[in-house]
Amino acid sequence: MLVCALVLAAAGAAAGSPAQTTAVAGSRALATGFYDPAAFGSSDASAWFGRAAATGASVVRLASSWSTIAPQRPADPTNPADPVYQWAALDLQVEEATAAGLAPIISLTGAPSWAQAQPVPKSSAPGAWEPDAADYRPFAQALATRYSGRFPDPLHPGRMLPRVRYFEAWNEPNLSIYLAPQWKLVQGTWAAESPLIYRALLNAFYAGVKAGQADAVVVAGDTAPFGDPPGGQRIAPAQFDRILLCLSATMQPLPCPDPAHFDVLDHHPYAVGSPYTPALNPDDVSIPDMAKLERPLAVAERTGRALPAGTKPIWATEVSYDSDPPDPQAVPMATFVRWTAETLYELWSEGAAVVTWYLIRDQPPIPNYADSYQSGMYFRNGEPKEAQRAFRFPLVVDRRGAGEPIVWTRVPVSGTLAIEGLVGGRWVAVLRARVARFQVVERHLPASASERFRAVVGNQSSLVWQP
Repeated sequence: MLVCALVLAAAGAAAGSPAQTTAVAGSRALATGFYDPAAFGSSDASAWFGRAAATGASVVRLASSWSTIAPQRPADPTNPADPVYQWAALDLQVEEATAAGLAPIISLTGAPSWAQAQPVPKSSAPGAWEPDAADYRPFAQALATRYSGRFPDPLHPGRMLPRVRYFEAWNEPNLSIYLAPQWKLVQGTWAAESPLIYRALLNAFYAGVKAGQADAVVVAGDTAPFGDPPGGQRIAPAQFDRILLCLSATMQPLPCPDPAHFDVLDHHPYAVGSPYTPALNPDDVSIPDMAKLERPLAVAERTGRALPAGTKPIWATEVSYDSDPPDPQAVPMATFVRWTAETLYELWSEGAAVVTWYLIRDQPPIPNYADSYQSGMYFRNGEPKEAQRAFRFPLVVDRRGAGEPIVWTRVPVSGTLAIEGLVGGRWVAVLRARVARFQVVERHLPASASERFRAVVGNQSSLVWQP
């Protein structure tokens, strides 16, 4: 199996960074990938998985629906072969992703009607109203069992379905469109409710996945970046995570009879400006704000409120900007290209071990540009944007500090890396290093008269970085 290349030396390292090449000692890895339900669920999905791999991805996030897979209550819910279960669409995506050398991250959201608290308010989004954790657990076990690498492929006798190691419990549970209610009135005061519902779902999902695959990786959080005042449709992610982890607003540990169980904490840090622009509100979390989640996670790890014991990495499985062209109101293409590289750099600097970009292909402007996304690395016609190269071989020169500038890159191939500056009309190497595929390199630049740089490995080069 192609996925075998993803195996790292230790389980903790695998949870934190499913990269295809182990980075050399002293460097911290970054795995990149894409999340695009439309492209990866289309009739030409195999081509888009191939483009994802060609754009430097080693992971791919696959969205699926509990309600679609289990439209009725199964008689034997832990058995993935129960006739109620409808796995065909997910089977195909998993097989095509792994055939392209990508490690799938399966994200499950949307409870079936039979697994929601009754009655479901008419105002609730489909699949969101108080999902039943007791029903979620056996479904998670069936899911992990089916993709354990030991389950027969129903369409190919004699073969097993590919193994999937990474499973996400829900999507953006701090939004009412995915999980409701977000708040409840308690003695006339709004109290956050969705983190409590989610903790029960997460722990049930964790138990089920581990029953199906003991060494699978369970990803928690998946929070959206912004919240509303109490009583609104969203809870700010830092507040959501504190409650999930049984911490007060001042990070004091609270009673926690059933602590959250997970292996990775995830977030979707969409930005309000450039990748260096912090969120406006204290508990909102954009690209440079990941410490707002790292701090409560560290307290929870130290006090037994994030189980099992040990340090848990942070991922960012959804982030992007829209580009102009094609959206005339979006970020100009030159800025989009630069922000693509800077997003990877800043999230890596913030401690993220995995970053998946939303989308790989632009959506059609239906009903208009404002209500669709043009954040792909490829236009609708399949032509790559210039940013595709910045995603595959990013280069950033950070001059924000008082000392020497920092050069940062993630290389697409193994070989000898040369960081070159443009001096007197010709490219001159200012740094050289032996590198492995997908290795991250961060170095101080020596004194140089150049302000324009590029990175070169073999016959591959990054875009030129200029002030």
